[in-house]
Amino acid sequence: MTEHEWLAATTKPMAMFRFVRARLHRRTKLLLGCACCRLFWDDLDDSRSQFALETAERFADRQCEEELFAEASRLAWEVHTENEDRIDQSPSGRVSLLASGAVATLLLGSGHSVGSALAWVQSAAGTGPHPRRTEVRRRMCELIREIVGNPFRPWAQAAEFAGGGLVQPDGCIVALGESARSLAQAIKIEQAFERLPILADAVEECGLTDPEILLHLRQDSAHVRGCWALDCVAGAR
Repeated sequence: MTEHEWLAATTKPMAMFRFVRARLHRRTKLLLGCACCRLFWDDLDDSRSQFALETAERFADRQCEEELFAEASRLAWEVHTENEDRIDQSPSGRVSLLASGAVATLLLGSGHSVGSALAWVQSAAGTGPHPRRTEVRRRMCELIREIVGNPFRPWAQAAEFAGGGLVQPDGCIVALGESARSLAQAIKIEQAFERLPILADAVEECGLTDPEILLHLRQDSAHVRGCWALDCVAGAR
């Protein structure tokens, strides 16, 4: 896959995922799976599945214990099993079955089975009274770029002996101030994405010049937990 293909893709989320799968951390994979499963949030008609998905997001960011995550995984599989046993074979029932299957697969694999979960999401998009295949695939591609970023322009955390901070794709090291780091952490914890433009101003004042990350932080679009630009500044990548 070329950089142009990565940035322009709207119908090939699985190809995008396969391209970066080996280099993604477990947290990134889990949050990516959660974000894609959320595309069918309203079709998760059992609150246990929604609870499981929310728990997985918190677990990815170390905001809940492993025991709770294990219980959420059990509940997710319980719901999916019950859906399989239903007599309801209506189109909407089929979507619900596939959506719950995506959540169950994601949690039981603790993020390592995200590829299978994404396949369930794609299957859910192609069924139901009004197939959403094209729209869902477009959104999945957007979510992958939102969480993974641009793999052709990698970022890194600078080693402490180099003063810490961020290593831009051009190799320039930017020492981020404590106020910028604290703001990033607060936005991450509170999921207050409306404050990302403020963070962009803060990191720019620290000397960060890369237009890609600044544009992403300032863009008026739907950010999700795991946003690559926010994670870079917060030190979560």
